[in-house]
Amino acid sequence: MKLLPTLFYIVVSSAGNSLSPLQGRIPQTVEELWSNYDPRREALEIEVIRQWEEDSAVIRYVRYLIGTFKGVPAQMAAFYAFPKSGKQLPGILQMHGGGQRASLTEVKYYASRGYAALSVNWGGREMATAIPEDPNTDWGAVDPTQNNVPGYFSLQPDEKHLDSVESPRNCNWFLLTLGCRRGLTFLERQPEVDANRLGIIGHSMGGNLTMYVAGTDARVKVASPSVGGTGFRTEPYYHLPPQIRQVNGDRDLFRRTMSFESYAPHIKIPILHLGSSNDFHGLMDATYATGQLIPHENQRYSFAPHFNHRFDPAQEVSRSLWLDWHLKGGLALPGTPVSEWQLKTADGTPIIHVTPDDLLPVKRVDIYYSVDADPRARFWRDAMATGDGKSWHARLPLMNLAPPSLPSPMFITNCLKQRNCIKDKWWKRFVSVRIFTRPHP
Repeated sequence: MKLLPTLFYIVVSSAGNSLSPLQGRIPQTVEELWSNYDPRREALEIEVIRQWEEDSAVIRYVRYLIGTFKGVPAQMAAFYAFPKSGKQLPGILQMHGGGQRASLTEVKYYASRGYAALSVNWGGREMATAIPEDPNTDWGAVDPTQNNVPGYFSLQPDEKHLDSVESPRNCNWFLLTLGCRRGLTFLERQPEVDANRLGIIGHSMGGNLTMYVAGTDARVKVASPSVGGTGFRTEPYYHLPPQIRQVNGDRDLFRRTMSFESYAPHIKIPILHLGSSNDFHGLMDATYATGQLIPHENQRYSFAPHFNHRFDPAQEVSRSLWLDWHLKGGLALPGTPVSEWQLKTADGTPIIHVTPDDLLPVKRVDIYYSVDADPRARFWRDAMATGDGKSWHARLPLMNLAPPSLPSPMFITNCLKQRNCIKDKWWKRFVSVRIFTRPHP
């Protein structure tokens, strides 16, 4: 590892606050909330805290100006890395999850794959490799970090919130999204980056931010949230209480301006939803229901069976391939498999038939099913699929064809055909298919 001298680049910022005070009408929709914000308008005031070279990559510990709020500048720390000799590189913005921090590992990984990558430290935790005098993220007069947890579900004014009246701009997610959009401005202005090829990824709370940024910033060309960014969090699901049980302020205004189901219709780009079948945060059913609101079919879903908030390599690799496909012209991923139900059988046992896309040769197909309503606690049974190399099928024995004695679900999603809801058989919702492909020749 070769350390280089510390460098500083300072640009005088524009005077005044980044956002004008609200006058009259409070924003009522996603469009109104973001209509007057331009993430390119203000100077970035980039500081390079430290720079070094490692494994043929240039790595920088940087800060940039998020904006000025209540008269005080807010600054974001981040790691930035790119191949040493790279030119016209696609860019990746990575957003960390709750309790985490900017990932040096992630930017190094993507630099090794030919990307320029920025990982922002929105939560303000100490950066990896930091020494005591190193500057970090500083939100100034506001605080959208996990030091202010109630702010994620609040529209009300507060000492650390932006507006003096009830407003969606008081929600932590608004300022965090703004800070990440400024990260896209950082990326597009780097001399080695192709500004027309920018992608975004994030895990958990970073998955939330991925959906918010994808729904508000046209510079993004591809996205992949994982175990986050799923909608309907203020709604009950079967017998379960909603994930967000209480909003401090107007609940309907929160839904219209800060819920993921309100951002999904604005997402026009290819999106890969990476999840875990039993995730506590990004509920599987809600992931599909949110995807149905995205106004195109250039989507894929990849879930790790039996897992909660993590993946195995067979699922995780899909994100890298997805980005390569859409930002570098890499290998195209197969489409969603086609499924057909055979309900009239000799013994009454339902049979499902699955035909994968033949874009790549198929090595193995696993079919799992469950009869549990709570997506966090479903026990996924291996149906022992058999096939002829083109199509696979499995019998799905059920103890009881009657649905669980629970209220009707708010949304019903077939886990196989991403844009087709099946409502005549309750158990059709609880089937998942895992497909392994052989290495491409």
